[in-house]
Amino acid sequence: LKKYDVLEMCQIDSCKLLETPKEEKYFKKVHNFLVVSSKLAIEAMREKAEDLGFEVKIFSLAYQGEARVLAGGIVQSMKKNICLLGAGESTVKIIGRGKGGRNQEMALAALANLSGGQVLVCAASDGHDNTDAAGAIADASVLLKSETLNLDYKKYLEDNDSFTFFEHVGGQLITGNTGANVSDFFVALG
Repeated sequence: LKKYDVLEMCQIDSCKLLETPKEEKYFKKVHNFLVVSSKLAIEAMREKAEDLGFEVKIFSLAYQGEARVLAGGIVQSMKKNICLLGAGESTVKIIGRGKGGRNQEMALAALANLSGGQVLVCAASDGHDNTDAAGAIADASVLLKSETLNLDYKKYLEDNDSFTFFEHVGGQLITGNTGANVSDFFVALG
């Protein structure tokens, strides 16, 4: 606020921001209960995948890094008949002017390396990936649809416009607000 003279520009003296208290006295009657975590969610996903007959491998419970780079590592880790699961949070280096989020960008970046039967689903647990989409699904049918529509996914990736790309090809995940914000997740089938 000080750096950009926001208060002066808005012609106000203060926005009354307070520092979060740190003193123990404020927390004497506070009890925290962990209701859900990325680990619990991944375990539930593992159980469901195993019930469906898949062998499951965990990629990471706390992945991080640039979405485009992670997409390549995930695709390289995919094996036939294996359900690969991961939780964490990627980042996006914004170089374009498009619209999208880190999960949609990860799915879009994966298209470069996905083969025939592979599917990658990337989603934000809260249902909002910087847009109304929670994430996206990437597979051969998305690539085929983009070719049919004469859409170059690489151009959309370079413009950080994953939302628009998946909107055109029908690969968006629209869940609405889920009421939980644990982590981002992916499910990959080889």
